[in-house]
Amino acid sequence: MSLSIDWSDGTPRPGALQKLFDAPRAASFDVSTEGRRFIVVEALGDDTVVPMVLIQNWPALLHK
Repeated sequence: MSLSIDWSDGTPRPGALQKLFDAPRAASFDVSTEGRRFIVVEALGDDTVVPMVLIQNWPALLHK
């Protein structure tokens, strides 16, 4: 959402809200440093969880 602020008489007055874009399933987002772009993490398709595999000390496995 975006909200304009009117400063015409020196006092801030809120304007009308405007929808910027649709992101119905966006649980996580970030804004670029200049404030002109958004990075949105959105789930697409299947909601199944894929397990993460962590291999510790993998260089030692190379010598086997």
